[in-house]
This record gives sequence, C-alpha cells and structure tokens, in this order.
Amino acid sequence: MKCNRLLAISSFASLVLLAGCQTAETSGETVNEVDLAFSSFMPGPHPQHTDVFYPFIEEVEEATDGRVTGTLYAGNALSKADHHYDLVVNGVADMSIALHGYTPGRFPVTGVTELPFMGEDGTKGTEILWSLYEKYPEIEAEHEGARVGWLFKNDPAQIFTTDTPIHSPEDLKGLKIRTPSPAARDILEAYGAIPVSMPMGDVYEGMQRGVIDGALAPASVVTNFQLADVTGYITEGNFYTSSLFVVINPGTWMNCQLKIRTRSTKLWEKTWR
Repeated sequence: MKCNRLLAISSFASLVLLAGCQTAETSGETVNEVDLAFSSFMPGPHPQHTDVFYPFIEEVEEATDGRVTGTLYAGNALSKADHHYDLVVNGVADMSIALHGYTPGRFPVTGVTELPFMGEDGTKGTEILWSLYEKYPEIEAEHEGARVGWLFKNDPAQIFTTDTPIHSPEDLKGLKIRTPSPAARDILEAYGAIPVSMPMGDVYEGMQRGVIDGALAPASVVTNFQLADVTGYITEGNFYTSSLFVVINPGTWMNCQLKIRTRSTKLWEKTWR
C-alpha cells in the first residue's frame, strides 16, 4: 500500500532543571558528581532520544556545571519494556520511559485516556492526559513508588499488516494483531481480531517471522522502528492513542533536588511518499 502522507509525531514535555545536587554539609568538601541512568525501550536513533532526552541531559549538565550528567540506555539495554517502571522503583535506573499499557492492570485510571477519540493527535492527547493528571489524584496515586517527570500521548494508532489488506472490519477476523494495552486489546477483539500483547521493539521480528499478521501502532513506527520493511498494508483509522510516562526514582529526586516544570509540547510532522 502506497501512503501519500503519514504523520510521525514526537509529542513531549521537555524539562528544565532548576536546582543541582545537594552540596556537602562540611565547608570546602567536594560535591559528588551524579550520573543519571536513563532507561528507554526505544531504539537508539528514535526522535524521542535525539529531540528530547539528549537535549534534556545537556540542559541538566549545563544547569549544574557538570555536577549532574546523564547516560541513556536505549533499546531495552537494562531490561525488557514491561520492566521499565520497576527499574526506577527499585533504583536500577534513575529515570525511564515506557507505555503504561506495557504493564496491564497497573494503571487502570490512566488507561482511560487510551479510549478512542481522546485527542485527535499527540499534542491534544497530551494536553488531555496532563490536565487529568493534575485534576485527579487517583492518576498520580497509580504512579506509586516513582515521581512523574512527564506524561504524554503518541500519535493515533493505525493497523499495519504484512500480507492482508483491510477493507472492512470483517477482514480483521482471525488475524493475529499486536496490541500494546488492554484498551487496544478490547478494540481489536470488537473487530474479531486476535490480540497479541507485544512491545513495539518485538513487532518487526514478529511480523517478519509470521508470529503476528500485523500490529496496531502509531504511524511514526514506519520510520522510528523501521516497520516499512515488513508492512504491506496500512489501514488508517486513528483507532486509539497510547499514553507514556517518564518517571524518576524518588531517591534520585531527593538527593539531587530535581525540581522540574513542563516547558512545552511540540508536534513534529514529517511527510514522505
């Protein structure tokens, strides 16, 4: 299927470091340097890394005169995608990013924002998610054990299939389609498909080897996860949008006195033929 236009959206809230690490209580004592371990399930060249995380790390280093640095561990280098929240809770990583849907049942209230029509794009979806987070303490309570850095939504999900064109809901019946969350699972089941829970990093191989017939995922995966190599057809339906978190270990937060605020949300659009 030839697509004339696809949206690749990197919707994010970048952070500003307002204070550095705690100084030593003893006068004249050298301040210890801190290297923040930032874990990501996304591949190395992903726009979230190049456009958000690396600039964030640079801001941190500049704001603290090099006393706080950061190292990004991309591509599930520290653990699987569904372990990224616990990496921070358990102190294995200082910060991490992943989808809420990768740990089904853990974020049921937050998962409401993944229902259809909760924002027509990543920017609007992020605004809705963040406003709900600020209004309802139940969403904050679901992020127990970690401090929320920022929450955001990605671009709407489409259906990518290897060999089967989808012209109607009936064409989905019996197809094994990757799902990232319970909300997406319910959508696929309603169409008669067989949902297969799978992190985005495993989708390429899953489609290539025939483990799944396709995937429900944002359009941006065509380039960000090289899914064009294994995709024969794309069904545009804006079926839902995933929510993602960036969380910080509470000990890291306290030790380094990291005070953060949302700076901006930006929509990146890329067109190719």
